[in-house]
Amino acid sequence: MERTILLLAALSTALLSGLFYAWSCSVMPGLARLSDQHYLHAMQAMNRAILNPIFFLSFFGSSILLPLCAWQQVRMIGASEAALAILAAVVLWVGMMGVTVFVNVPMNNLLDAAHLDAASPGELRKLRALLQGSWTRWNNVRTVATALALLLLLLHALRSRGIDAPFNMHLHP
Repeated sequence: MERTILLLAALSTALLSGLFYAWSCSVMPGLARLSDQHYLHAMQAMNRAILNPIFFLSFFGSSILLPLCAWQQVRMIGASEAALAILAAVVLWVGMMGVTVFVNVPMNNLLDAAHLDAASPGELRKLRALLQGSWTRWNNVRTVATALALLLLLLHALRSRGIDAPFNMHLHP
């Protein structure tokens, strides 16, 4: 069961990391090429579309499975041996869940409540500036956090299976 939880935690974290990475390196740069109104309409549509069961499965799956995995590892091998799994869970919760809940979701809600077709060009420009700058920077934080959490979890999995290659960098002649 512990291996299954570890694999599912890694899979759901990998899916999130890929999602945030895709937004950082393709979606947001692509949207940046649009006019204010088109940019905001597209962001509004995507933010609404992403609220679906498949996204929630990976988002909440990793948020639940990664700490569960760390707890199981602590029980099995002790806290010091499970340090990488614990750190992965902390990084995910702070850098992904915390940023999402306290930064990105409030901005998404602000955008969702906006009546874009009734807004003046100045209002559209101001809303876009907020979203394009801050939302994108914080999404980049989520990208790094989920990638780092995945890396830490994979390193833990290798180490706990006796594969120390990433940790043992001695070059032998």
